[in-house]
Amino acid sequence: MGDHIFNDLALSRDIMREYHARIKDDSSAQKLSVMVLLRSVWPFLARTKDGDLPSSVSDAVSGVHVSS
Repeated sequence: MGDHIFNDLALSRDIMREYHARIKDDSSAQKLSVMVLLRSVWPFLARTKDGDLPSSVSDAVSGVHVSS
């Protein structure tokens, strides 16, 4: 199980490096930080309800597709 956690962290780091390399240095998108985590590995509780995002965040992510 521990190896999977380190693989998730390494994958997240690599994806974020690739993402930041593709956008301009002065873009506000440089502040984005995302972690890719396998549900079966990390000790998460089941989500009971969806959260509400502030309008500024909601507008910024409106075109993002998340697969599950």
